[in-house]
Amino acid sequence: MTIQEITQKIKELRAANEQLRNTAEAEKRALNAEEIDKINANISEITKLHEERAMQVEELRGVKAEKPQNTLVRALKNAIENGKRSVSFGMDAHETRAIDFSVAANSGGAGGIVPTESLDILEPLRNRMLLGQAGATYLTGLTGDVKIPLYSGSKAFWADENAAAQSGAGAFTNVALTPKRLAAQISVSRRALVQAPAGLEAMLQNDLVNAIADALESTILGNGAGSDNTPKGIFNGAAAVDLTFENVVSLEEGADAVNALTDNAQYLMSTSAWAKAKTTTKSESVVAGFILEPGNTMNGYPAKRSNNVKGIAFGDWSELVIGQWGDIVLDLDYQATTDSVVITINSMWDAAIRREGAIQAKTITA
Repeated sequence: MTIQEITQKIKELRAANEQLRNTAEAEKRALNAEEIDKINANISEITKLHEERAMQVEELRGVKAEKPQNTLVRALKNAIENGKRSVSFGMDAHETRAIDFSVAANSGGAGGIVPTESLDILEPLRNRMLLGQAGATYLTGLTGDVKIPLYSGSKAFWADENAAAQSGAGAFTNVALTPKRLAAQISVSRRALVQAPAGLEAMLQNDLVNAIADALESTILGNGAGSDNTPKGIFNGAAAVDLTFENVVSLEEGADAVNALTDNAQYLMSTSAWAKAKTTTKSESVVAGFILEPGNTMNGYPAKRSNNVKGIAFGDWSELVIGQWGDIVLDLDYQATTDSVVITINSMWDAAIRREGAIQAKTITA
């Protein structure tokens, strides 16, 4: 294929992934296993097309092109061979699918120049995260603090025929997002990088995605108070209740009270609450059946579970905004005694609910 044909094919594959996601959203459900497999297959094909296009570009520049190894492995291997210590994953604010891999030069010499690599990682991250499946809003490629404006709404008042109208102006407030560092480490044998065995690419990518997703989601769906270094968990300060059908419906009532109840609302719950909901009846005489209904719904709304959830929460999860700043950077540290490379992941995130009360959360008593 020509460079233009490759570019077009990449666009088609990304459009196909977007269509799969849009279909699931329109049907108010999470991606099923078949759709996720298709998306991941398209991602793999996109990666190969990026490599093929890079080869053709190098040939046009008069550079001898060789069959590239897997993208992430090649970027890490180039960094090690050239004595570099960082690999950055750039996220363009206007491109939420493709992630660029580039080796950051720290010597200023021409020998440190390495071609930019490209690999989709944000999409697997979203698919891995329960919040991504539930429809959380992602803001990527941020550069400064973010303030999401909110308006309380104007009011109207009845008045006498000639009386002065009362002011019904609402108030503007904002929800602030500030970058907070999320770091983790993984280790890989230098020999594995040199020999690049089959499956190493997928293993490393999965480790990266899991390290970020688990830490990020467990914090957002946790009960931490939040600080300058950590996002606040949605269960912070949440009241503890028994898992009854009445208490489940009260979460819907709370979201409805702030006009945030939509057809896209979903329940997210802990695995222990999930198990309890499967065996707890709605009521003895008035409403038949168990709280967790056939088809994994509760009171007609979709329900999902994860060990990262600290209780049970309900709402339209697009009200939850997850912000990501700058690049996801990998710092490399060669350990001579074990002949391995320790990869430290550094990234910047924050999360907040746009409208107070839009997501209702409770912990469950034992």
